[in-house]
Parts: sequence; C-alpha cells; structure tokens
Amino acid sequence: MNSELQIAAVSDTTLTIWRLVFVAVLVPLAGWLIYRAMGCLLVTGRQRWKKILLVAVFGFASMMIIYLGDWANILPTFLVFLGIVYLGYEGSVLKRLALGLMFSSILFAVSTIVDNWIKTHGMMEFAILSTGLRILFWFLLWQGIRRLSIRREFELSVPMWSLVLLLTATPLGVVFNTVLLAKDSFRSDKSLQSLIFCILALSAFLGLLWMVLVLERQQRLEEERILYEMNQKYYDALAQQNEEVRRLRHDMNNHLQTALALTGERQREYLQGLLENPQLGRRLKYCGDETVNAVLSSKAAVLEQKEAAFNVKADIPGEISMEKQDICALFGNALDNALEAVQRLPVPERKITLESRLGKGMLVLRVKNSCEPVSWEAGADGLPATTKRERAEHGLGLRSIRKVAEKYSGSMEIRRENGAFELFVYCRCEEHSGR
Repeated sequence: MNSELQIAAVSDTTLTIWRLVFVAVLVPLAGWLIYRAMGCLLVTGRQRWKKILLVAVFGFASMMIIYLGDWANILPTFLVFLGIVYLGYEGSVLKRLALGLMFSSILFAVSTIVDNWIKTHGMMEFAILSTGLRILFWFLLWQGIRRLSIRREFELSVPMWSLVLLLTATPLGVVFNTVLLAKDSFRSDKSLQSLIFCILALSAFLGLLWMVLVLERQQRLEEERILYEMNQKYYDALAQQNEEVRRLRHDMNNHLQTALALTGERQREYLQGLLENPQLGRRLKYCGDETVNAVLSSKAAVLEQKEAAFNVKADIPGEISMEKQDICALFGNALDNALEAVQRLPVPERKITLESRLGKGMLVLRVKNSCEPVSWEAGADGLPATTKRERAEHGLGLRSIRKVAEKYSGSMEIRRENGAFELFVYCRCEEHSGR
C-alpha cells in the first residue's frame, strides 16, 4: 500500500513539474512564435507592455484545447485574439482586421486538428505531442514568412483589403461550422468529414496569407520601379543642366569674341542684351558641389514660375562623396514635396527655405515650407498619413529620401507645427575638396 502511495506521489510530482514547465516555458514559446510571425506583417506598438501582452495572449490562445462542438472556448478566444491584435499592432483598421482574422482562423484550425485527431495512451503523451505539433507549425510559418523579407509597414489598397476579408469569410465559416455545429466528434464518419473540412480550411487560410505576401511583393516592386524612374528623372535633369552649362559657356565665348569686335554704342547694346538674357543671368552656383547646384538651379526656375519664395543657404565647400543619382533624389524630392505643399496656399504665403551643411563627415539637409494648418497622423511607416491622393504623390518621395539617408547610415525626421512643415535629413559622407 505504501509503495502504491509512493508511486502515486511520484506521478503527481511529475505531473506538477510538467505543468510548471508547460506554463513557464512552452506557453510563452508558442506565444513568442506567433508574435514573431505576425511581427513580419504588422508593426508592433512601441510600448513594452503591449509586446508582453501579445505574447501572453497568443501563447494561451494557441494552447487552448478545442473539441468539436466546443462553444465555450472558441468564441471568447476568437474575440480576445482579434481585440489584442487591434490593440497591440499599428496600421490601418482593415489590415489589422484581415490579418487578425487570418491568423486566428489558422490558430483554431490547427488546434482543432491537433486536439481531435491526435490519439495517445495518456494525458501526458497527448499534452507533449499536441504542444510539440503546435510549436512546430508556428515555427515553420514564422520562418516561411521571414524568408520572404516582407515590409511590416506595407499597406494594400482599401479594395484589396476588402477582397481579402471577403475571401476569408468562406474558410472561416467552414471552421466555425465544423467546430460549433458538430454534435458527436467520436463517430468515424463525422470525424473524417470534420478532419477534411478543417484541413481544407487551413489550406485556404494559408493560401490567402500567401496571396497577401505576393501582393505586397508586387506592390514593393512597383514602388521600386516608380522610385527608380523618379530618381532617374532627376539624374537626367542634371545631365541636361550640365549640357546647358557647357553650351552657355561655349556661347558666352562666342558672345565675348563678338563684343570685342564691336565698338561704341553697338558694343554697349550687345552687352546689355546679354545681361537681360535670363539663361545667362540665372545664378547657377549655390555651393561647391556641381550636382547640388544643378538641382537647385533647376528647382529655383520651377519655384519662380509657381511664384514661391525660395531661400537657399548651402554651406557645402566641395563635392559630396555620394552618388550623383542619390544627391539628385535627396534634394529633388525634398523640394518637390515642399512645392506640392505651398501650391495649396495663396501666393504671398508660399515660402520655402533650404539649408544644407557639409562638415565633420556629415551632410545635413533642412527644408522648411509653409503649409495648410491641418493635423495629420503618422502611419505605420512613420510617414504622414494624409489623403489617398497625397499618399500617392508624397509617400514615394519621402520613402526615396529615407532610403537615401539609410543608404549612407543616416536618418530622416519630419515635423509639422504652426503652419510649417520641416524635413531633416542626415547622411554620413565626406567632402572632396579636389576636382
């Protein structure tokens, strides 16, 4: 009798240890894997407590045992899962709702399959096997998404997210119908039928997730193409500007030779005509970098046509050790964004100031422009989330600027207050004094 009691005590102790390990290690591990998988697609809130709460809720939700016909677990867990996704992540409401529905449905489909069709001889073996399969699944899903290098801050259009939500409804209905409407989970025909439905629903959810990833990749490729075309436009404008400078120098040489051949009043009239020529009279030198001079000169001409006051202070003694195309993209996009903003204002209020400084291995660019006194919120990518039209026109330009800054180990900051928009860009680069 004593030996039986001892065996029972040992068994209870083992079970207690396993439960402690389960709660302390396996539940957080499962939650962390789901958190990492969703973190490849959604931007997590900056508060630490949100991250801890996400891991905890995901962990317990993944370990929730779901039997066929189980109303008590699936509905509350489903609602809590969606709520924590909405609270803990950033991005559009449609994105959080679509991905929350997708991941919660995948979770319930996996749990239903594991909990109802895994056969073992004891609870301990069942717990070990079912937990291991859950953790393995979420690890593989996380690795699969991670290898695709998806941008967390990506956003699809409203119609596209609406389509994803619509397509999610069918497999979601299958899961709920299989779980909630099942009456006898141990009949072989029902069990096989439910298993097939759950596997099909899980496959549908994974297919929808793959579709979202493909759409994101296509969107990224399209944006990169547009950015390349935009930056190429600035580079082509630079080449054209340089060609015009060479032509003007050649023409000026001919003009001077002609002026030397003239005398008296005719010479004075000829020189006066040259001074009144806008192409010859425009200032082309703002700093010591010819690329910056070409971009600023080109943009100054456009700003003059738009009746916008343009003030430039460029403390750049020599050439910047950056690729010319990057310089064009940096200064050109910054001034294009500023011009787009001031065009919405009355002519007297159109003011743009550009300040740039190169020194101690750092290029600093500050562009300040007047703008409409309307509020805006930062999107998941940190850029202003305004109207749809503005996102299409400004978003790519700002992304191009940030991409250039990151390429040179720098950063980009934006501020908006008191009817003024300010852009700050920092890039690590050196000055080349020689040419």
